[in-house]
Amino acid sequence: MLILVAWGAPALTNWRSFLKWFTPFAFSLMAIILVSGVVVWLLFSKPADYAASWVLPYGQMLLLKHLSILPLLVAAFLNGFGNKAKEPSRNLLKLETFMLGLVFLSTAVMSKLAPPHNVNNTFLTEGTAPLLESLIGEQYLPITPEFVFSLNGILLLLIGALAIGLMIMSFFKKMPLWLSFIFGFGFIASVYLGLMLNMNF
Repeated sequence: MLILVAWGAPALTNWRSFLKWFTPFAFSLMAIILVSGVVVWLLFSKPADYAASWVLPYGQMLLLKHLSILPLLVAAFLNGFGNKAKEPSRNLLKLETFMLGLVFLSTAVMSKLAPPHNVNNTFLTEGTAPLLESLIGEQYLPITPEFVFSLNGILLLLIGALAIGLMIMSFFKKMPLWLSFIFGFGFIASVYLGLMLNMNF
């Protein structure tokens, strides 16, 4: 529905009427998806193994999926509650579809990977996630994740917070679509890198 409205609707003159039913409907669906996602995740893994699973390709994609949800929710909130105009910015709607696409992309890649029923056992068959290995080197058993502070990691986390703030500001300043997307994507990339550089497995 969002894609149809953002890219195919000839006009958005009935936007306020559309929001009255679409906003609660969309947030209800998002809540169902989040709850079902947590339930399915708990069937495959223990909450304590969440950080440990980051050494695996599946865990990396799960983390990226979770990070991509926040800018999606920000865009959805701005579209649903922040826009008081009769006819909204179509660019912001398109931004929401792009962010939704990142979530779907992560989910699609995860469907091709082995879930970590047991991180150490899965590590024996899957090995270290290539991106993680390129960042902090090869990993070895047993996997014992530990959060450690590093200057570069903390700075990247702060850059991520700044990026999400700039994404919100771009809505009010009516900045170009590509710039808003860069801010959203920058949040995902910065927080991901910050977390990886602050982890010791």
